[in-house]
Amino acid sequence: MLHPDASLPRPAAGDLKKSLLTFGTKALFGPAIALALGVATGSALYVNGLAPAGLVATAACLAAAGLLAAWRGPPALRAQALLPALLLAGLALACVRADDRTRHAAAVPAIDTQGRAVTVEGWLAAIDTGASGRARLMVRVPGEAGTPSYSVRVLASPGDVRPGEAIALEAVLAPPRMAAVPGGYDFAFHAFFRRIAATGYAIAPARDGPEIAADPLRRRLAGLRWRMAERIAARIPGRSGALAAALLTGD
Repeated sequence: MLHPDASLPRPAAGDLKKSLLTFGTKALFGPAIALALGVATGSALYVNGLAPAGLVATAACLAAAGLLAAWRGPPALRAQALLPALLLAGLALACVRADDRTRHAAAVPAIDTQGRAVTVEGWLAAIDTGASGRARLMVRVPGEAGTPSYSVRVLASPGDVRPGEAIALEAVLAPPRMAAVPGGYDFAFHAFFRRIAATGYAIAPARDGPEIAADPLRRRLAGLRWRMAERIAARIPGRSGALAAALLTGD
C-alpha cells in the first residue's frame, strides 16, 4: 500500500476556484448570446417552414416594444426587457434575411446541358484543390436583365487564370445532386443558398475570358486571398502551409 508523505504541500482550497467555474447566469447569457440564439432559432424555424408572416411580424413588434422599454422604461424593467427583446429581434431578423436570400436564390436558373458542352463566361471566384490534386473552379457568372448572378462549380484546370480574373471554358453541366442516402450530405440544399446553378466538368483547360465590370470589390478580394494563400504556401511548404492558408484566408 502506498503511504503519501505527510510533508508534501497541500493546495489551498481557494487556489482551486477558477474563474471559469464561478460564472453566473448573467455572464453565461448576455446580449450577444441572446441575439445569436434568436438568429439561430429564426433560421431553423424558417428552413423548417415554421415561420409564417404573422409570427415574424409579432416577434418584430414585441422586440421593438422590449427595446423601447429597455431604453426608456423604468430602471427595474430595463435589465429584464433587454435580453428577450434581443432574442425576438434576432429571430425576426433571421426570418426576414432568410426569406430575402430564398427569393433571390429561387430566381437562379436551373442549368442542365444534357451531356453537351457549353461555353461558360464569368470570373473565377475560387480554386479548390482536393487530396487527389484535381482542381474544382468556382466560376461566378454575372447577372443579366431578369436573371441574377449565379455560380457554376466545374472540375477543370485553371490554366493561367487566377481568382478574380475573367475566365471562359467549355463544360458539361448538370444541376447539383441531392443526398445519395436519406440523412446524408445534401449538396443541392447548400448549393441553392449559395446560388450554385450547376456543377460539371470542363472538356479543355480554362482560358482568359472577355473583360467584365461586374463585382469589382469581390473580384479584388478573391485575388487578394489567392495571393496571400500562395505566399503562405511558398513560405511554409507541405500540409502545414496548406492548413495555415486555409485558416488565414479560407482557401
